Amino acid sequence: MNFYILDQDPACIPVLQDLIETDFDNSLVGYSSDTISAYTEILQLRVDILFISFEQQLKDGIDFIGQLKGVHSNPRIIMTSNGSASIIKSRAYNSGVNLFIEKPLNLTEVRHLIRLISSAAKMTKKMRIINDISSSDANPFKASTTVTPASNGCS
Repeated sequence: MNFYILDQDPACIPVLQDLIETDFDNSLVGYSSDTISAYTEILQLRVDILFISFEQQLKDGIDFIGQLKGVHSNPRIIMTSNGSASIIKSRAYNSGVNLFIEKPLNLTEVRHLIRLISSAAKMTKKMRIINDISSSDANPFKASTTVTPASNGCS
């Protein structure tokens, strides 16, 4: 799975990177501390899972998610925040956040949640591939609609 981190706190990025890359199937494809460069990079990279902090300089993380959804970029989203106000959590989940984690990060919890969301993303990707194969016209097991009778010389 391809991960991207958008966080203002420079101390969080190496910690999250270590947690992400402990599983060899996961890789960190990019990180940023500002929403402008992150937006461009996320659209260019194939990001499966986005770690985003609620606290951003120009706009909050929820507004940034709305901007991504507006251009049909739909990575799985794990949001982190220093605060745990229920209104922030409600806004986050309503905007499409999959998981909400409060800082300071509990490393065991984050490692477990990374495994869970990675498994769900992999399963969704496999199901999409199976659906594409089974519903395509290129299915080699699909019966032909035009059958011509064999000629045996009798008329």
